[in-house]
Amino acid sequence: VAISPAPVISSAINPSLICAGDSATIALSGASSYQWELSSNPGVVVWTDSVLTQPFNTTTTFIIVAQSDAGCIDTSTITVNVNPLPQTFAGNDINICAGDTIQLGGAAQAGVTYNWSPANGLSSTTAADPTVIIPDTNQTVTFTYILTAQLNGCTLADTVNITTNLTPFVQINGNDSICADNAQTLLATGAISYTWQNASNPGVIIGISDTLQLT
Repeated sequence: VAISPAPVISSAINPSLICAGDSATIALSGASSYQWELSSNPGVVVWTDSVLTQPFNTTTTFIIVAQSDAGCIDTSTITVNVNPLPQTFAGNDINICAGDTIQLGGAAQAGVTYNWSPANGLSSTTAADPTVIIPDTNQTVTFTYILTAQLNGCTLADTVNITTNLTPFVQINGNDSICADNAQTLLATGAISYTWQNASNPGVIIGISDTLQLT
């Protein structure tokens, strides 16, 4: 009576570092045929070749049923460890006035490193939520900032677009001085809405249109 040994299954997983969404290849050797089953659904064969290539979103364990030429069977498990991607949020696209300061990004995630580019105007290039001052360019310009986050060797990028609104150039038309009891009308141009205040009493609104009647 000849006793044949059970197959000894060897496996190689490439690449060794797998991030969520990455494709990986598992190569088996040591037997003549293979049946792949998911540990989450044992008994259902999902693959029968010695090499499996597919994308992985989460850590996955396979049950391998291998058979040798002599008909001997061995069963083993192979786990593909998948690292999650970092939470990456650069911010919502926004329109602001030139010279304004806004905050980008969001709350920091434990273990994540951050890198922003370009560095222009940023309070920090490594914070999860830096502030940025947008310069006055005298024209409508869109600035794009890129946030790249890394967690356990896995990276994910996000972008935010900041569009500047032109600063209005307001002119007031009217006489610099008037005689007592004479009426004077001031006309403002260069914007779409106006609020008038007396310089001697700031904070008190005395008009809300493009004209102001003085008496």
